Amino acid sequence: MEVAGVIDSGAGNLFKYRGADFGDANKVVKQGTYRGGLQNSNTPNNTQYGILCVFKADVYIFQLFFDPSIFYGRMSVDSGNSWLEWRNLL
Repeated sequence: MEVAGVIDSGAGNLFKYRGADFGDANKVVKQGTYRGGLQNSNTPNNTQYGILCVFKADVYIFQLFFDPSIFYGRMSVDSGNSWLEWRNLL
């Protein structure tokens, strides 16, 4: 397998914009970036507006959520069936 091809195909999905109002953050498991809005839930401190970035490798999923005043992260080790608590990363 060519490493360059893996990097090229992965980077496209990693930073792909997936849309606004992602809904329940617990159900967002597809790699990419999402814009927050009024219909969001399960975000840190119930923050509605911001950016959610999702990284995925097999069953491991890492979410980052940030806006101008917060920067939080959390992880799932079972494909999003359960989540660790949001942690402040600043």
